[in-house]
Amino acid sequence: MPTTRLNASNVAKLAPRDATYITYDSVVRGFGVRVTPAGARSYILTYRRQDGHQRRMTIGRVDQMQLIDARREAQALLLRIGQGEDPLGEQDAESGAPTMSMLWARYVTDHMMVNKRPRSQVEDRSMWAKYIEPAMGEKKVEDVTHDDVEALFNKVKRAGRKRRPTAVVQLLSTMFNLAIVWKMRSDNPCKFVRLPRGEHRNRFLSDAEQKRLLVAVSHLNDREAAAAILLILLTGARLNELLQATWDQFDLDDDGIWTKPASNTKQKRVRRIPLNTWALAMLKQLRRLADPADKLVFPTRARVGNIRMAWEQVRREAHIADVRLHDLRHSYASLLINRGETLYTVGALLGHSDVQTTARYAHLQDETLRRATEKAGKALPKRMRFDIRRQIT
Repeated sequence: MPTTRLNASNVAKLAPRDATYITYDSVVRGFGVRVTPAGARSYILTYRRQDGHQRRMTIGRVDQMQLIDARREAQALLLRIGQGEDPLGEQDAESGAPTMSMLWARYVTDHMMVNKRPRSQVEDRSMWAKYIEPAMGEKKVEDVTHDDVEALFNKVKRAGRKRRPTAVVQLLSTMFNLAIVWKMRSDNPCKFVRLPRGEHRNRFLSDAEQKRLLVAVSHLNDREAAAAILLILLTGARLNELLQATWDQFDLDDDGIWTKPASNTKQKRVRRIPLNTWALAMLKQLRRLADPADKLVFPTRARVGNIRMAWEQVRREAHIADVRLHDLRHSYASLLINRGETLYTVGALLGHSDVQTTARYAHLQDETLRRATEKAGKALPKRMRFDIRRQIT
């Protein structure tokens, strides 16, 4: 890291930047001045414990302490560190200042377990254990800087995970927002980290692809998996909604209604969804073949794995390698919009609370757009049309 011999003059000239930064001293290793975007300047010491973990502790504020005294304090601390002590750890133990591990523990109990779905909880735990805890688990919450967050983002990015770096920073940002509410710190160091813009997938099935998909599904030996794939295409349901569905949620009489309980929906609201004729017929057939003792519509053990394996077979046979299972939900929405249904109606069927969310699914096919633009040409009076060859001559 670049260093300079700190003196009263150059310390006074250290100006705030967009992000927190540290200027290190060339005289005492690890000693430096940290400057925040708000202009706060503090003497700090960065060191490594005997187990290799890097620590950074605040010695004092520049406006309250002379440089010579701060440098002497840093030298005294380094002597203790060389003897195996951990001054910051001792300071934390005495002050009770919350660490990132303490923040994570409260995040899990007071936020994650209360507000997030099981799958999201698994993702959060994975990101914490693999990336965040090794980098900053022992840091005090108030000591984590913008540079720390940005360094972690770049480290995860170098690992080659396309969306994971952004997800890690988003998790950290949520944790720090809660830390502000819980009086653990006053700001969010993730605020100015530049994240890549998210890109929504615009993938839906063409008519030819739909035909190939139906043929491929008909060749599946796992009839339960085949039914699940087709029901996603016929209802626009999420896979987890289907796998959690029980027979008592369905009215399979002529009206055909699926009442999804709040616990099974992303919006945590009860949703009442009419079933089309084909979905209703398939569910009736499944019910006739089901064991009367089964409460779940899809009771087979490891059914998620079974369905994923079946989907891979369908993708290969139908030559749709880039289509995800969730894209069938996109196709369901696009089919409805292409046939004149409003965004409001499609949003209600998909369970969206915001029309803008539904608008992402309005991927109009070329033929639909072609028919629309033809209407503009046909609306013109015939006498206004012209032959380009005549115009040239």
